[in-house]
Amino acid sequence: MGPHEEFVEFDRSDSWGRIYHQIRSEASLQHDFSLKDSRHPDFRSRNRYRDVSPYDHSRVRLERDGVDYINANLVEASEANRRYILAQGPLPSTCGHFWLTVWEQNTHAILMLNRVIERGRVKCHQYFPTGSVNEGEDEMVFSDVDLKVTFISEEDQNYFTIRTLRLHDMRTGNEKEVLQFHYTTWPDFGVPQSPAAFLNFLMSVRSSGALDKKVGPPVIHCSAGIGRSGTFCLVDTCLVMIEQQQDASGISILDTLMDMRRYRMGLIQTPDQLRFSYLAIIEGCKRVMRNPPPDIFENSEVLEDESEDEDNEDYEHPSSMQTTESESSPDVISDDIGPPPAHAAPPPPNGLPPVGEAPPPLPPRKFDSNGNPLFNRESTDNSAEEAQKHRGSDIRRRNRAERIKNTKDQLEHMKKKQEASEKWRERKKKWPPSWMVGVAVAVVAGGIFAYYFMG
Repeated sequence: MGPHEEFVEFDRSDSWGRIYHQIRSEASLQHDFSLKDSRHPDFRSRNRYRDVSPYDHSRVRLERDGVDYINANLVEASEANRRYILAQGPLPSTCGHFWLTVWEQNTHAILMLNRVIERGRVKCHQYFPTGSVNEGEDEMVFSDVDLKVTFISEEDQNYFTIRTLRLHDMRTGNEKEVLQFHYTTWPDFGVPQSPAAFLNFLMSVRSSGALDKKVGPPVIHCSAGIGRSGTFCLVDTCLVMIEQQQDASGISILDTLMDMRRYRMGLIQTPDQLRFSYLAIIEGCKRVMRNPPPDIFENSEVLEDESEDEDNEDYEHPSSMQTTESESSPDVISDDIGPPPAHAAPPPPNGLPPVGEAPPPLPPRKFDSNGNPLFNRESTDNSAEEAQKHRGSDIRRRNRAERIKNTKDQLEHMKKKQEASEKWRERKKKWPPSWMVGVAVAVVAGGIFAYYFMG
């Protein structure tokens, strides 16, 4: 079955939750890759969430001054000839490392899919200048890596903003411009307002050349770098393959997602995000195929679905900023920190895993007569039981009082800063054009002059 038929079947049987949890359980059983680097005492404080760690075999490695570690993975989609760097939202202590990644990997664009504060909690540090035009800073200096970022301009597209920033290496004097595509209306744990709006964002990113082979991989992040970031990569990759083949029935969205999860854990966080990915891919067929499949949706409201799972407690939850403790997640990966898998090769000079070096291929997935993927039921049940036990244990270890104490001051400061910036932008939109102000001033001044000196 193609994406259209699978979507109709999953919707009809209301099986999105079941399919999502089966994929998650299957991934936890098959993707038992080493996480040794992220567990190192020197690096633990650089992880936003304790249970979202980068696999060793695909982790991006920094070069300057032996910094080396950042919570980011190179995700390769070989069939689409795409490469993405998926990273967590920077912490106060890792902003320099984030920009060093952009510099060393020759990244042309950053895709920020979250807001700094969501649901009243800090989800990402303010790592970029917003400019004095927005009552913000014009430049930010990261002395730990000797990089400076300067605000150049921004373009407001209603639900996303495109910023042009200049990244300057203070050691060599070299500099380059970097685009930041900031999707400001994608809710935490939720999905964009509509597939059409999301596709407009995706096509804007594509038209900038940020995904081209001649530049380095884009750096994509949300808060944990797995939910919204994974959704973007899955949709883009599937649409590339559909465009190449001009046949939507020739791809498997579920297999593509499982393949991507070999490079970074937990991609796609909720059943709603999985469902939205299907919707966006189906809608995207109209843009990338010469003869797209007929519209299967009798009710157009299906394509305008907007949902936000307020009770979901998956990865993109608040944490104690610079500590390793975080809220627990049902999608817990094995704590095995043994030696790296035999297939893992030493990193090349540019700090990215070797091209073509990937985890062992997944066995072919089997489907039942209705086209639903078949899983090992016993293994799935055992995995779910173990995950539930682990989750209960983590909940008992939470120390909410300490987390609130550690983040309260910073949260209040960033709330005020964000509110002030938004109010400033709203006021600025209502102002008349500068030439009208100038004409008005000239008229008033001329009237005063005529009254006193020519009367």
